[in-house]
Amino acid sequence: MRDEAGRLLPLREEYRKPALFLWGGLGFGVFLLGDGLRRFLLPAGQRDLSAFLLYVILGVLCLSIATYRRAFILGEMGLEQETCVLGRRVKRLLLPWAAVVSASWEAGMARLGSDSVRWLIRLPPDQKEAFCEWVRFGSPNVEVLEPLEGSYSEERLDG
Repeated sequence: MRDEAGRLLPLREEYRKPALFLWGGLGFGVFLLGDGLRRFLLPAGQRDLSAFLLYVILGVLCLSIATYRRAFILGEMGLEQETCVLGRRVKRLLLPWAAVVSASWEAGMARLGSDSVRWLIRLPPDQKEAFCEWVRFGSPNVEVLEPLEGSYSEERLDG
């Protein structure tokens, strides 16, 4: 897959949480933060600081868990992991192209391997050609292997 300028577009595997989990976590986190603030703003004789801290910490924890996202990106640098919590993104290079020694495609899953570790990336079946192009771009001496006849393949998933 290429853009208008002819550059390869990065491939992305991202797990999306169910909407109920996302909105429920956000709602519960805001409720806990609001109740913690209410407990802090009570008159001095009725103020309970331990409950205030507990509600605020639990509220921030709920918001953090609800907004947590992780994605694997296959791009120009190699395989990267992007983590996002509360809107803050952090990218970490997991496997640079120079370290890739094997690549394979089987049943909608791309595998990249180095001498010490192998990564499995779930991609839609229509992105197989784009995966092969990225491997040719990043590691020209590595060939994308196909599953052998009778090995773990899509037919064995069905039956």
